[in-house]
Amino acid sequence: ILHTPPQNAEYGVQEAFMAFIKCYQLRGKLGEGYTFISLRYYVSGDLKGALEYAQQARAALSPNSDTKKAIKNANALVRDLARLTQADPPDKTPDNDLTRLTSIKSAVEWYGIGNTYFDDKKHTLAAAAFEKSCEMSVMTISLACVNAVYCRTLVCQWDEVLINNGDGRGLGYEADMARIERITADDLRTVEEVWIDAENDTRSSGHYHRVYPQSVGVHPHMMLGYPVNSLLKRFVSESHAFNDESAARHIGPNEYTPLQEGLPYDHSPTLPALRNEYQTSQNFKLKVGFVGCGFNSKAVLFLSHDMFRFFDKTKFEMHVFSLGPADHPQFIAGAMRGADWRERVKSSVDYFHDVQVIGGNHQTLATFIKGKGMHILIEWDGYAREGSRAKGLFALRPAPIQILHQEFLGTTGATYVDYIVTDKNASPRINEHLYTEKAIYMPHHFFSKGHAVQKELTPPTLAYKPKTTPYTLGTGTPQENKCLATNNRDASFVYCNMNKFLKFHPTTVDSWLAILERVPDSILCLLENPVEGIPN
Repeated sequence: ILHTPPQNAEYGVQEAFMAFIKCYQLRGKLGEGYTFISLRYYVSGDLKGALEYAQQARAALSPNSDTKKAIKNANALVRDLARLTQADPPDKTPDNDLTRLTSIKSAVEWYGIGNTYFDDKKHTLAAAAFEKSCEMSVMTISLACVNAVYCRTLVCQWDEVLINNGDGRGLGYEADMARIERITADDLRTVEEVWIDAENDTRSSGHYHRVYPQSVGVHPHMMLGYPVNSLLKRFVSESHAFNDESAARHIGPNEYTPLQEGLPYDHSPTLPALRNEYQTSQNFKLKVGFVGCGFNSKAVLFLSHDMFRFFDKTKFEMHVFSLGPADHPQFIAGAMRGADWRERVKSSVDYFHDVQVIGGNHQTLATFIKGKGMHILIEWDGYAREGSRAKGLFALRPAPIQILHQEFLGTTGATYVDYIVTDKNASPRINEHLYTEKAIYMPHHFFSKGHAVQKELTPPTLAYKPKTTPYTLGTGTPQENKCLATNNRDASFVYCNMNKFLKFHPTTVDSWLAILERVPDSILCLLENPVEGIPN
């Protein structure tokens, strides 16, 4: 791209900038590109420029992101630094603000150290560095504060004393959750409510509409797993939904690529004819598209790839819009033992569109999907897989009906997502007010699982092969193997949980311990993920 001559005779700054960003975009690492530019502005002392680029890259740079390697120094905390630069001149600044301003350089350095430790998967050290940054900035570098919480939850570090509160098992965790709520509430103070009257609304009467000047610092995917106020979770999602499309167009300080004419799409003029055709034509097929970046060897596809075999092709025309790459053939042959779930999906749907080349441009992708005539578009990522997902796409309304399914079981907070596929256990009806979407309730479970029809799996059996030493896959009973525990005691019953430690919290573990106490000689097997969290 850099060596392709532009239409004009010479490269200007803007042409070079666009070519530079496009390289990152095609590699699926747009956040890293904006991070690089933000850091250059920061180093040069231009905090305003750094802020503008950091806002674009912030979500992709959070610790649960897929694009972590670019996180080295200031990154998304520039928003907080910019807030500090708005303080009064030194002669008018209160003493406590002077102390804060003089210490901010060290707080920034600690934040950078935290990111470096996080890149190296040294989560305990990362938590300590982020905490130091948080304390030295008097909690004004809010991303340092929330990142410290995230790193502690990764390794079940629940006893940590936070600013001298919390001195018993689990109390540190409770203080962490209180911090998340406090910081989120502070971020939400900038929200405005605007009245939309009945003439400008499809509802029968007017209503208040929340306007979010910026996305809340805590990421929705992090927030979803925290036991905090549920309304705050909705507001966090709303803030990201409100800014999702504009953030996808952001290219520089106060600069955005223009929104193409006709976007977002308005389907209301064509809906009556479409509805009539659906009701009267015997040969009509609903065109249904799935959008996601995990159509490869990801856990979601392992569970769900067989679902595509069972759509009635006389009623549905199935499309997949894949933003992620295929797995390497050697990986499929070795680690996957020849099982290629992406190819199985391809063989089951009518059209499989590999759109990773245009996935970084949500306007181009929306135009492409709209051109395929989708009636229903299903979002398979939600706010998961930040940095790879189709950021801003659904806000452009490429389909008249848009649905959230599977990966993110919280509300998107978006007015442009109409339904969420769920069940009454995951989303009790009493909590409908926490969702902006209407619920499509599955009779048993919201997640599609195809274990019963996957040829690699054999039905469960009580006939085990004799135990071997050393252990061989498929031999011995659970009680005999004891998850390879080295003690000599026999196990009466074996419990397992193969989730990462991030999904645990003190109340859950307390319940497990209570069960183990009531079942003599029972054991609990946990996945070592991460190993660093085992002592905790």
